[in-house]
Amino acid sequence: MVPECRHIKTSGGKCGSPALRVKPYCYYHSRLKERAAQPRGPYLAVELPASLEDRGSIQLALSEIVTAIAENRIDTKRAGVLLYALQIASSNAKHQNEIVCADSVDETVVNEQGEEMALEGAKAGPPEEESLADLLIKEVRRRNEENQQLS
Repeated sequence: MVPECRHIKTSGGKCGSPALRVKPYCYYHSRLKERAAQPRGPYLAVELPASLEDRGSIQLALSEIVTAIAENRIDTKRAGVLLYALQIASSNAKHQNEIVCADSVDETVVNEQGEEMALEGAKAGPPEEESLADLLIKEVRRRNEENQQLS
């Protein structure tokens, strides 16, 4: 069993890519966390998600930019460039039709850096359903047990 990346997307779903050895994240999210940990300038007009990886994070970024425009915290030229970038990100994310993930992570833990992440061993995607063959085998066993009890 290969450990999965424990990053939780804005939509609530788990990344699910293979994690790097001895790290809780995949290559992409490890690099993303390293960049996010680097010091930034003292003034940030808009607090955007670190990554525009799903429709939920794009929606959150859009909300932040619109609020910054309304409160005059960002100039319109810069806002225009950011909104254009969000338009491109949105067209790239069209294959995902959910903003809130239907199979979101149930439980999280907070690491030493204060980041929320999925529990170790949590699986990405919906819980696996039993196959038709498994269901039929269960039913046959149940009927065999009933027949043995009646005998």
